[in-house]
Amino acid sequence: MKYLYILFNLLFFLTASAQDSDAVNQMVPLPEINIKAYFIDTPLLQATGSVSVLDSAQLQRHAQQSLVSAVNTISGVRMEERSPGSYRFSIRGSLLRSPFGVRNVKIYLDDFCLTDAGGNTYINLLDAASISRLEILKGPEGSIYGANTGGVVLIRPIIQPHDSLYFNSMTEAGSYGYFKQKLQFQKIIKNYSVNITASYQRANGYRKNSKSDQWTVQAYQQWQYTKKASLKVYALFSKLRYQTPGGLNKAEFDADPSAARPATPTLPSAETQQAGIFNTTVFVGVSNEVNISERWQHVIAIAGSHTEFKNPFITNYEQRSEDNIDIRTYFLWKSKKQKQVQWNWVNGIELQQNFSRIQVYGNNKGMRDTMQSSYRFHVGQYFYFSRFSMNINKRITIEGSMSFNYNGYNYKSIFPAEDEKYTKIKFRLQMMPRIAMSVKMIEGIAWRASVSRGYSPPTLAEIHPSASLIIQDLQPEQGWNYETGFRFRERHDRVRLDAVIFYYRLQNAIVARSDSAGNSYFVNAGGTHQLGIETQLFLWAIKPKEKGFVRNLQFNISYTFNHFLFRNYSIGDKDYSGNHLTGVPPNIVVVNANMEMPLGFYFFTEYSFTSHLPLNDANNAWTKYCHLLQFKTGWQKQFKKFNVELYAGINNALNQKYSLGNDINAAANRYYNAAAPINFYGGVKFGWVR
Repeated sequence: MKYLYILFNLLFFLTASAQDSDAVNQMVPLPEINIKAYFIDTPLLQATGSVSVLDSAQLQRHAQQSLVSAVNTISGVRMEERSPGSYRFSIRGSLLRSPFGVRNVKIYLDDFCLTDAGGNTYINLLDAASISRLEILKGPEGSIYGANTGGVVLIRPIIQPHDSLYFNSMTEAGSYGYFKQKLQFQKIIKNYSVNITASYQRANGYRKNSKSDQWTVQAYQQWQYTKKASLKVYALFSKLRYQTPGGLNKAEFDADPSAARPATPTLPSAETQQAGIFNTTVFVGVSNEVNISERWQHVIAIAGSHTEFKNPFITNYEQRSEDNIDIRTYFLWKSKKQKQVQWNWVNGIELQQNFSRIQVYGNNKGMRDTMQSSYRFHVGQYFYFSRFSMNINKRITIEGSMSFNYNGYNYKSIFPAEDEKYTKIKFRLQMMPRIAMSVKMIEGIAWRASVSRGYSPPTLAEIHPSASLIIQDLQPEQGWNYETGFRFRERHDRVRLDAVIFYYRLQNAIVARSDSAGNSYFVNAGGTHQLGIETQLFLWAIKPKEKGFVRNLQFNISYTFNHFLFRNYSIGDKDYSGNHLTGVPPNIVVVNANMEMPLGFYFFTEYSFTSHLPLNDANNAWTKYCHLLQFKTGWQKQFKKFNVELYAGINNALNQKYSLGNDINAAANRYYNAAAPINFYGGVKFGWVR
């Protein structure tokens, strides 16, 4: 608790010192942050859900190598990196299901669903430097976005607010062979705009067998072809390769954290097997929006992708070919603007299909060996959704939403024996209701509350976790979430505060476990009690001014408290009821400061504290507390037609020895994936506009 005591004293001092009487009286209120998660622009202060926003300014202040440090500033959200290129993304403890990748979190890229019908999301295909904004809906707020119990992430690609022609380049390099280069081109011709971004990134990695490299090209086009209609086309090509060093046990981690997983008497090492991931994906989406009248709008978005995936692992060599299609369409009906009671009603449907062929071979030092199994999967899901929202006198917002969700799997074996027919795994049609309210108590303060149901079926990776294993009896997890909180926005935008407390009672929680060879499999863990508190504070201590050494000073502070426990959870003769949820830290604090100085110089620093967390369901292995500190300083100058920026930064400035992505419930206690010690980076950006 001493960290909270220091934090609150710091806030009191900064708030008091920031109240320069003349300066405050001369402040001009800034526009409020709007969110787009509920189909129309909604002031964040009036939002009924726990929504957090990361804008381009916040993203740009962090290292451009990944989204990890920026995302982890959001209370209740945790992103982990097991090795360069291998990421996990969790909201309110949803990491419990993810030994790797992103599960139980729906992710949308602009209007298009990046999460496939099988429940998997390749978030590592995206270039962190090509993202301008993230909106994160925490908890089962997103019945309008289909089945999930974790939350929803909406990602917006970078679009420059410039006329005519714009060009931008970035080059960044750092420790352990890190190098990144990005080129961006944008052209606007009357009602048409095109933005093309290409990037390349590589790194040798701190650990052995942790090299990575990635090519990414994305194109984003918008065409306002009539006054009432517009067309968007998004295309992404990504070729990603990274090595996977594997987990270490405590003795190996203490002796040499940079080592890859060593050989055992029964299994070869990660280096010998050349363990890694090869992912080549093409993703294309087309969206059309028509404003039929002042009160009616129709949107349809169609997206498709093809993925070739290879994973030489220590025990086998997996190869997947995946095709996905997603169609999302809805009608928006809204009231006239002049009325004191404003309302809108959205009705729509989203359909997804995944067609996968999954083949597993033996792994002979990184080369395919004898085939072990081959399966074909047809995965389908669809949901209808309806949402009604009413705002009374811009003070009271009442919302009700409902979705009807269907999920099912069809599969058949091709090898070693070919099935004549597909076997079906179907889950009952499920309803996900949500009721919420927001009340503006006085100017700048709003209270909110909501009740919602979460539902999440097993993903394809959980149904088919290893070579010949199909888990047919794995059940969906579901539960009810109750939360209440408030938001505060000072009229000059010097202070913004968001605080919420929630209780989530989950049933049939899906938990990852490992067999003796290190292969993951999944079980239903009875249930969980999840009590949490999330707070986010923005403090503008010094507003932008033309004189003085400090021209602008901002603080962002978040605190997350998780009291997540298993209930009615036993495996065999072992009862884990009452234990802390695996992989979830009870306390997280993040504080960052951004300072601007004369002549275009700036300084950014961030400190984060993560308490110890349990590494297995038995709670007999825990990580240590972790204190991370990073710095970034630079110089930027805006000229008439071009701008330039030079910068340098330090990560893990305290040289902490820690694991950023732990393998929970790992076989042979191989929990640890060591992160890099103190490391450095620097870069240059150049932009030109005509």
